[in-house]
Amino acid sequence: MGVRTSWCSIFGTIHTATWAPFAECRCPAYSGGWSSFDRPDGRLYFELALPHQAPEFTELASGIQPGDSLRVAVMELPFDANHWIVITPKGIEGPFYLPGSHGKWSPVATGESWAKGGSLCNTYAYRFNGVELASKRGWRRLHDGLKLQDRGSRVHRISPYTFSATTV
Repeated sequence: MGVRTSWCSIFGTIHTATWAPFAECRCPAYSGGWSSFDRPDGRLYFELALPHQAPEFTELASGIQPGDSLRVAVMELPFDANHWIVITPKGIEGPFYLPGSHGKWSPVATGESWAKGGSLCNTYAYRFNGVELASKRGWRRLHDGLKLQDRGSRVHRISPYTFSATTV
């Protein structure tokens, strides 16, 4: 299982996108995304949270400017259950052993606005291009994704496998 897409930041502050495939299970957690936090440029990162350990933040790329596009993927190794990799233009990170993760989630490409302390409103606009899902038969384009939208944000479906997310 896995998910891959091209991210394109149009503009944004703090935390503008995330990929959290394990959000639906009570198992070790992975999240990754595009953030700026306290800097004007964006950073591509992933964060791994294993049981009884503090989450570990790993920066994969920095200096990402509005309009830049990066192709990224997160996937379980098809020959080794519970072992995951992150694929970016810089290479492959992992594998990471996430016990109990095999067969426990559906791939998720999601966006959120996050700020330390939770009271700051962030502005952002970014696009997920060509979202694809991995299966035993290879990669296939997303065709029936579920749209969830909170107050203050707008999700616009450009095609069955491409969408943008912005603040209102």
